[in-house]
Amino acid sequence: QDHLRQVAGDIRDETLRRAYTKLHRDLERLLKKLEETKKMNLEELRQIAARYYALTGTEEPKTEPESARELLEVATTLRGKTRQPKQESTEWFAQQAIDALQRGRNDIARLAILMASLQDASKGKGREHLASFNEITQVISGSMRYTPGMASRYARSLEVALMDAEMDKAEKLPLKGKKKELVADAVQAARRNLRAGKIDEAKKLFEMVAVYIALLQENKFKDFEGSAEMEEAIALETGDKQGTKTFQSGLALFEFRKAADQLRSETRTWGNRRFIDEQLKAAEELARQGKIGKARQTLTMLVMYAQSIQKIGTRKVPAEFEQTVAGMEAAIVKVDEKAFMANYNAAQNAYVDGAATRLGKLAEKRAEGKETIVQAINAARERAGNGDFAGATRLLGYVEDYYGQAGKGKSEAPSRKQD
Repeated sequence: QDHLRQVAGDIRDETLRRAYTKLHRDLERLLKKLEETKKMNLEELRQIAARYYALTGTEEPKTEPESARELLEVATTLRGKTRQPKQESTEWFAQQAIDALQRGRNDIARLAILMASLQDASKGKGREHLASFNEITQVISGSMRYTPGMASRYARSLEVALMDAEMDKAEKLPLKGKKKELVADAVQAARRNLRAGKIDEAKKLFEMVAVYIALLQENKFKDFEGSAEMEEAIALETGDKQGTKTFQSGLALFEFRKAADQLRSETRTWGNRRFIDEQLKAAEELARQGKIGKARQTLTMLVMYAQSIQKIGTRKVPAEFEQTVAGMEAAIVKVDEKAFMANYNAAQNAYVDGAATRLGKLAEKRAEGKETIVQAINAARERAGNGDFAGATRLLGYVEDYYGQAGKGKSEAPSRKQD
């Protein structure tokens, strides 16, 4: 799914919000896999939004059932809760898609969803953007035979129509000053490319505009981290110059800042958060200098460091963990991933070993469920030995919950009975 078609497919206010929320989650996931800014290009951005490849057929999922699930999710969203949809409305086309999926006709469902998306994007004026509107409607309703040769032609026509409808919408956004001028100029340039048959060029430019607009809306039409770079990139592309790298840089800055703010929020009540605050500032400075790769490395290590501190103690680090915590901190300052992982793994092992030992002693004192608990503790140790610290911690957490306050190392009330 390229981003343009994602926007067109979820254009109503609520569904648009959901679509962009999903896009941001996917971008955050992608961030963790990237090492250098140059590795993020618009093709990767398109791949983030995979849903619409299922709709257009330009990149099919591995199986038809997978495709059907993707299509049904979008169709259901577009269908809404209207009881009796008006003929050729967004909801009507969405219902046709659902009916087609029930008959096993994924190809017809794609067409119907794209038509629903077009009606949604154009507020019911899809005919103004699509010359073959009636023809495609007849195919969907079954009154006209659908041949494989029609698929690519209809997909391309709908792609252009959706883009055209989205451009209309972009021009009506409540932007002011330079932002309004920037978007207007970019839309005009994209339209010129469409008229000249340069669909890929139009798509590339408007794709940038669509992402920029989405982030503006999320930030209540105010500047955000990376917006200046995105604006510069759009201006370059509008003038037929290469702006991809600059846009990538702006997008990376935005996502980095968002992830950093999230970490700050999650650790705001900690007593020992000073180190995290200092290193976040250092990472942000690296990002501003264009050293996105190092900034991301630092942020990734900080997130893992925070996960460790969450287990160990957010107020004060216990003595038995001081060495490994100090080792993690030193590695973060040096942006040394190898040294960090060595200390991180040591801290995880120490935590699992300590918790397992404590819970094992508790199990020895309590006969009820002892055999099962001991097996769980041993399984947790084995998982940790295999590097599955999350699985080990989760299993030990279950044991802690089973024992209640005692499982967490706290005193129980004298009257408390063991379940």
